[in-house]
Amino acid sequence: MNSALKTSLWLAISALALAGCKKDDDAATPETPTPAATVYSISSVPVFTAKVDGTPVTFKQGTDGVTTSTNVYNANNVALFGVNYKMGSDTKAIVSIGGLTVNGNTPPSDQAFTNFFTTGSKSYSGVMSYNGVGIVMYYNNLPYDSGFVPSQAGSTFVVTDVQPVNDGSGIAKMKVRATFNCKISTGSSTKTLTEGQFVGIFQKLP
Repeated sequence: MNSALKTSLWLAISALALAGCKKDDDAATPETPTPAATVYSISSVPVFTAKVDGTPVTFKQGTDGVTTSTNVYNANNVALFGVNYKMGSDTKAIVSIGGLTVNGNTPPSDQAFTNFFTTGSKSYSGVMSYNGVGIVMYYNNLPYDSGFVPSQAGSTFVVTDVQPVNDGSGIAKMKVRATFNCKISTGSSTKTLTEGQFVGIFQKLP
């Protein structure tokens, strides 16, 4: 065998060997897994998190200046209880649960308030309705409200845990954890919320 042919064969064998090594190296390199979403429990600090049109958004008390506050509304002998998530003085998200029957502006008893919060699936309320669940988020100072969506078919809001809060304030409070997905709208622009989680503290009085 002449030297030129020997050289050609050696180069061909070397190329095949290198290709085989590269294949082995590629096969041995694991793909980077997508980090799993954080699952918040009832023991978590208050938090509102969801994917808004696919983009993760989280407002967690004590992180990035996020604070929470509560509100209570009474209308037509029905009470609605809400939790606000704020950054500075700007409200970023609100979760409300309403439907407790009251006598005008008279607050419910502690027992009635506590019994009102139960686990299970909840319906979304309509516009200007205090019966059901409501979710509001603010974008460019515009409120996107679940109540502005004509139909929430396929949407869910499931309360998984409820827990009384005894903080010595003398005001009845309930901590709630829920998962959700829904649509929110300004009336002309709509956003879709998926993989939502909520942990918040509702109280009987404003």
